Amino acid sequence: AVYRVHWLRCHGRMGDGDGPDAQGLIVRPVDFHTARSRAKTDFELLIAISNGVLFSPMHPWRGRIADEDMVHVIAYVRALAPEYPHL
Repeated sequence: AVYRVHWLRCHGRMGDGDGPDAQGLIVRPVDFHTARSRAKTDFELLIAISNGVLFSPMHPWRGRIADEDMVHVIAYVRALAPEYPHL
């Protein structure tokens, strides 16, 4: 539910960076399905969610949503785009 309310408009329903607001952004939202995104640790994702991403429209969420909700969003992103084992 937290993803749907706060991230869907930019990152899209499936987490591929094509939400309805993505078209109007100078810096495109991250596609969680890319190898680079899937390789990020949960800690790296938590830092990005907490502090925002410099020079992007991803603003900090610390203090705006509960820490527990940030952890739930990371779990949801992992479910949308799981990290595949190396072949």
